[in-house]
Amino acid sequence: MLKNYFKIAIAVLKRRKFFTFISLFGISFTLTILIVLTAFVDNLTSANYPETNRDRSLYITMVQQKNTKQFGQMNGPCKLLLPQPLRKYFKDTC
Repeated sequence: MLKNYFKIAIAVLKRRKFFTFISLFGISFTLTILIVLTAFVDNLTSANYPETNRDRSLYITMVQQKNTKQFGQMNGPCKLLLPQPLRKYFKDTC
């Protein structure tokens, strides 16, 4: 029965080629636009990997470095984010 449906559909497609092209192009273009819009809305509204639990994140915006031997001090914005294993070597930086 399904085989007969395909035979009839192919016969109709062969008979009206121009209208078939317009119809298939319109359907495929509409589905493409819907998929792109759905992906865009999903990206805007959902919490992706970096944004999950963002309220628990800690941001370092200012760093103060002190040199106790020479009584010096330096303040400035934080530019360097180090992974946890490297922080023991660079205690005075971010």
